[in-house]
Amino acid sequence: MSRKTFLINKLSNHKYRLNGIWPSNRLPNKGNLCQSFNNRVTYTPEELPPKVDLRNDMTTVENQSSIGSW
Repeated sequence: MSRKTFLINKLSNHKYRLNGIWPSNRLPNKGNLCQSFNNRVTYTPEELPPKVDLRNDMTTVENQSSIGSW
């Protein structure tokens, strides 16, 4: 049975139906799913700095008024 899934335009409140979405009956193999995440570094709260300044990694603020952004 397909799901009734919609996209909703928040400006006009119009619904658009997405056809052909079928829920999967097959679960992923969890061992294969987690393999790429097993090689990670875990820190304790004491090992983390109290503050981090990420401003150098951020993009500049842009004027988005032309695309309807508030």
